[in-house]
Amino acid sequence: MKVILLIINMFIVLIVNCTEHPKKQLSGLELIKFYYLQQDYEMVLDLVKYSDVDSLQQDSVKFYKGMALKNQEKWDIAADEIIDLIIFAKSDSLRDSAILEIKDIVIELQSAEAINKTAYLINNLQEGFPKSDFLIFLAEIYEKNHLFGEAREAYQEVLKDSTFSDTTQIYLKIAVSDIFLKKYDDSIDILEQILLFQDESYAEDVLFFYYVATESNEDMTQAKEILIYLYKNYPLNRNRFEIIEALSNIFYEENQYLMSWYLLDEVYKISSEAEKFRIYQKIYDLKKTLLEEAISIDQFKYFKPILGDEEN
Repeated sequence: MKVILLIINMFIVLIVNCTEHPKKQLSGLELIKFYYLQQDYEMVLDLVKYSDVDSLQQDSVKFYKGMALKNQEKWDIAADEIIDLIIFAKSDSLRDSAILEIKDIVIELQSAEAINKTAYLINNLQEGFPKSDFLIFLAEIYEKNHLFGEAREAYQEVLKDSTFSDTTQIYLKIAVSDIFLKKYDDSIDILEQILLFQDESYAEDVLFFYYVATESNEDMTQAKEILIYLYKNYPLNRNRFEIIEALSNIFYEENQYLMSWYLLDEVYKISSEAEKFRIYQKIYDLKKTLLEEAISIDQFKYFKPILGDEEN
């Protein structure tokens, strides 16, 4: 019955089309495109099953099928169609269109399925086709699922691609993976090598993760120096909140309570509403410490190293 209704529907569209445009008849592909633009995705899928199109149009048909499935949120089979198109398409333009769509589809899948399908795509790309973007995407899926060893391996594969230019970005990602893997010395070595290149476009991120690695490695002297440098030289750093609070904590551990308080007050001003209560409580506790303990250190002498106008 469904097939009969489909044929009748196609016949009606053809009659209407021929009446309005006597010199033009809709082909199978044009019908598919027509219903896709009408957002009748079920009809698109039915037409794909029963329409007879020549081999030159197969890529277009597969693309519309994959997009119809995507719009129906049938992520698993939509991914299969779009991946097949990327691997086997004869049309470069349709392959490019499929590449633009695949990530949005795959991220909707369950983690294991997203990894499997992305890995399948990478392993079956035609010889010479650049894999770097897909490898980075796979690494990001691994990171999302806390699989940092696998992410690191994927990033290392990217470095083997001689056509990939932004190697600094990849080395930074490997260094971050090493932090999560608790390979702090390895991370520090990579970050120090990146800093030698003096690539200002990544300087803020490199220095921040350099702080994280040194602090995790319990080198608090170095960690403090990095934080002070970040605090003074990158006031718009996206990790500004974490930088100032970490610096405040270090001063607190050194019994430099006034400096810790000063920094906490700055943190409070840029806190989200959810964080304000926690920071306020830390300030309150610090004030109690100042009142209750006999502080022999001259607290004010420590303001100058951070807030002074001397050269960095």
